[in-house]
Amino acid sequence: MLITINICNVVYLHSNNISQVDMNDFCPEGFGVKKTYYNGISLFDNPINYWEVEPATFRCVSNRMAVQFGNHKK
Repeated sequence: MLITINICNVVYLHSNNISQVDMNDFCPEGFGVKKTYYNGISLFDNPINYWEVEPATFRCVSNRMAVQFGNHKK
């Protein structure tokens, strides 16, 4: 679904039990692949830590302050 959208302002993925984010989940690589550009991605209340995610995962985000993690209680 996200790949078919050309411009997306903000994606809220709150409380979805996301424990892993791969490098091509938000910005797929490849020749002829349409990229979606984001103004914000929020992974609030998911069991993932920011230090477990490669920085290049969010290369299609407008700036580094546009990504939110945090406040997951085990």
